[in-house]
Amino acid sequence: MENIECTACIERLQDEFDEIFDYVTFYENFFYHQKRYVIDEIRDEVELLLGEYAFYIVDSSDEEKNQDIIAQINNLLNSKLEEKRNLLDTLERKPFPEWSDDLEILSGEYGFAEYLDRSNTSMNFAEYQQYLSELKPEKLKEEIDEIPEGEEYYSQFTVDDYSKLLEYIQILFHNNYIDDIEHDVKSLMESITIYGMMNAESQTNIFRQGFVLLMTAFDATISDITQVILEENFFEFLARTDCKAKNKNYKLSEIVSLNNFESFKEKVIDEIMKENYVAGLLKLLYQYHKSYFIVDGQDKYRELCEIVARRNIHVHKRGIVDTKYFSDSQGNIYNFQENDYAFITGNYFEQVYELLLRIINNFK
Repeated sequence: MENIECTACIERLQDEFDEIFDYVTFYENFFYHQKRYVIDEIRDEVELLLGEYAFYIVDSSDEEKNQDIIAQINNLLNSKLEEKRNLLDTLERKPFPEWSDDLEILSGEYGFAEYLDRSNTSMNFAEYQQYLSELKPEKLKEEIDEIPEGEEYYSQFTVDDYSKLLEYIQILFHNNYIDDIEHDVKSLMESITIYGMMNAESQTNIFRQGFVLLMTAFDATISDITQVILEENFFEFLARTDCKAKNKNYKLSEIVSLNNFESFKEKVIDEIMKENYVAGLLKLLYQYHKSYFIVDGQDKYRELCEIVARRNIHVHKRGIVDTKYFSDSQGNIYNFQENDYAFITGNYFEQVYELLLRIINNFK
C-alpha cells in the first residue's frame, strides 16, 4: 500500500521538476528567438556561423559542433566589446555653449539637425566630423537659401547663426556618437548573456542552472523519503544497512532519560539524517532496497552516484573534475580526466531529469 506522506513528497518533486523543466525550456526558446540580437557590425558574421548551428539535436556530435559555434560567436562578441570599451576610453562628452539654449536657429521647428544628419551620407563618424569642421557657414547658408521657399523661410538667419549652428551640430553628433557606442556596449553585453545561456562552459548556462535546481529538489525529496522509511521501518532499515548509528553503543540511561522508546527512536533517526548528505542517504537506501534504483530492468545506482558527484563539483569546484569526483561517482563512466570541465549539455540535463523522476517514482 502506498504511503501517503511519501506519495506527497513525490508529487511535490514532480511539480517542482515540471517548473524547472518549463524554466529551462523557456530560456532555450528565448535563445532561439533572440540569437540574432547582435549589433549591425557583426550581424553578417554571426548569421554565417548560425547557418551551421543545429537547432534540433540528433546526437552528441551536434552538441559538440554547436558548442564550437557558440565559442566562436562568444569570442567575436567579446572582441567587439573590448574594441567598443577601448574606443569609449578615448572619448569625452563635450558641453554645449551657453548661447545654445536661446538660439532660434537651433529650434527643432527648422529641422537643421535632421538636415545635417550623417545618416544622409555614406561617411563614417570621423569623416563626417571632418566634413562639418571644413564646411563654411556661408556655403551652408547659400545651400539652404537655394531650397524652394528657403530664402523666404530662412532669411532671418545670418552667417553667424550658421556658424554657431555648425559648432552646435558637431558637439551634438559627437555626444550622440558616444551614446551610440554606449548602446552598442550594452547590446553586446546582453548578447554575451544570451549566448552564455547556451555555452556549456559558462556558469550561466541554462542547462547547468536547471541541473543544479533539479538536484536541490531531488536532495530534499530523498531526505524526506528516507525520514519516512526510517520512521516506518526502523529496525528493518538498521538491519540491512551499515549506518553508523546501529554500531553506536547507547547507554540505558540515555534511553531512560528520553522517557519512552519513540523519543529514543527519533533521536537515532535524527543522528542518521544529520550524519549523511544525499550521497550517504542514497547508499543506505541502496543497501536497504536495491529495487528503488532499478529502471527498465537496469540498476541505475552507479549512474545516480555520477549525477550527485557532478552536481558537487559544479557547486564547489566550478565544474572541474577532481580526484574526489572519481570516488564519489563510483568510477568514471564518462571517461573524464582530472581537471576536465564536466559539461552540462541539454542532452545530459534531459537524461538527468528523466532518471531522477523514474527513481523517485520507484519509492511509491
